[in-house]
Amino acid sequence: MSSTQQHWFTLSLAHTYFAEQQCRVFEVKPTPSTLRILKNYGIRLQMIGSVIRLHAEVSPNRQVWEELATAEDLYFQLVNTDPTFDNYTEVVLPKKEDTVAYMTNAEVSNRLHEVDATIPTYNLPISPLRFGVEVDKDAVNTIQLKQGGQVVYEVVSLKKQGTARVDISALGQGVYELWVDGDKRQQFFGTTDSLESQVYGLVHINMRNSVESLKENAIPELKVQFQARKTYREYVVVLSPEKMIEIKNMEVAGTSTELYGEIEKKEIIEGQGLTDVFRTTQPVPLRQKATEHPVLKIQYVNQYSDVMLDLDIKLPVADASMVINRKKNNEDIYVSQTIIYV
Repeated sequence: MSSTQQHWFTLSLAHTYFAEQQCRVFEVKPTPSTLRILKNYGIRLQMIGSVIRLHAEVSPNRQVWEELATAEDLYFQLVNTDPTFDNYTEVVLPKKEDTVAYMTNAEVSNRLHEVDATIPTYNLPISPLRFGVEVDKDAVNTIQLKQGGQVVYEVVSLKKQGTARVDISALGQGVYELWVDGDKRQQFFGTTDSLESQVYGLVHINMRNSVESLKENAIPELKVQFQARKTYREYVVVLSPEKMIEIKNMEVAGTSTELYGEIEKKEIIEGQGLTDVFRTTQPVPLRQKATEHPVLKIQYVNQYSDVMLDLDIKLPVADASMVINRKKNNEDIYVSQTIIYV
């Protein structure tokens, strides 16, 4: 009898920005060390929309968990293909260099119940497994590396040395906490792998938890949930001087989720002078497609008559490429700006 391919893990990527919440902007690629593990265990990836299913090669008369019992943890890169992803995603801008979003199935509350969505941990630094730690050269310093609250590595620096050398290459890649003299300095992902230039995130599959789920006939699943950025909607209305009309009244009729404040006069576009600006009173999550649209309502008269005329303009969905970071009461706020030419 020949071996068969069995589905043993599911990774799903969701984002509230998209209408169906399916996040399809990432290419999923194993790290170089994980690629070797996939080959050794005959593991293949099947991508269906925003869902990735992992299949393993299983010999006759064996269970899939038996085949995977000795496999090391797996790490997959989420390679970003959308340059505007951070604009419509709830992350702090600008994104820090040499950091990734991190997702893991290391925490399992109940394998037999519905899986809760995991919110990524952002701005996790990437570090080699050999590095130096700056310490007080006039003192003896204790440097510890921890995983899951447990000390897995410790070294003591010598006096008159401002840098302590750390080498955790024997422990392998993973998330570590760096502690110096009882104080936590940082959390980081240590690896010897070369990652893709556009890597946005790392997905960690804890094999011990996965095997335990498979023993209970439950296919483990990691649901990753990205949240849409909340922004103030701002519409800038530019009236053409060629229209020869006089505006009597102008307002934006909002939707069930968008309430607009009073009209403001601001200089937004160079050379246009003061323009009319409408902005929501509260930030609203960005959406790729809208179920409701605010309406710009204009009452005006023209040069030919004093009769009041009405013009209603359905306003477009906020453009994710036009997200602006501003300060308000010393706090960062985000504004999605759309210019409307009338």
